[in-house]
Amino acid sequence: MKKTILYLTSLIVLSGCSFFQENSPAQSSKQSSEIQAVSSEASQERTNESQVDQTNEGPVFQEEELSSTNLPQSSLDESVNYQELRDAVNQYYDQEVDSEVKELNQEPIAEDDLENLQYVFDNNDQYKDLGVQVDQVKIPLGGTDNYVVRLIVADSYAATEAKVEGADILLLNESFAQTAPDRLVLLEYFDQEAGTIIPMHLSTSNQTIFYNQVEEDKLNQ
Repeated sequence: MKKTILYLTSLIVLSGCSFFQENSPAQSSKQSSEIQAVSSEASQERTNESQVDQTNEGPVFQEEELSSTNLPQSSLDESVNYQELRDAVNQYYDQEVDSEVKELNQEPIAEDDLENLQYVFDNNDQYKDLGVQVDQVKIPLGGTDNYVVRLIVADSYAATEAKVEGADILLLNESFAQTAPDRLVLLEYFDQEAGTIIPMHLSTSNQTIFYNQVEEDKLNQ
């Protein structure tokens, strides 16, 4: 199934680097604690595993948190070479993304916009059971730091889709509406069993920089 983003009245087909076949502080804190607790248990189980290849060190897109969250870092299947993925993403970003979009994403996101977005996810009936956490991270793209909205859903992609069909597109569109259509958004899902965060989308409303086709394929099997 080809994913699409509906932004306002536009129908925009996702294309890009598909590399694979008033805020509620108490609620947000609870969601973060639940993720961190499961992550800690999974980390203990992995202490005796062999060292990961150096090309796969760090979070997938080398994203840098701008606030302390103690969340697990993002990861993908062991067969994926992160550096090759980063090179492909950077090449696409350099060649296909307009300079105006690049300039916008070099500016930090207003905290009010992030708080408003978190409020919507915490209180809107369509989203409030998904446990979405909102923050901003810095991601190096095109040789510069870019400020990106990060959405972390408190469950796997499959489990979230079982609750709300097309939740990923709804979450992306809400983020574009609350920030800007050309603001980069990184949408990730928390794999409770593995204790890791799995990237699903890195996109603006018009362009997908990265899409995790593997997760959708698993859902459709």
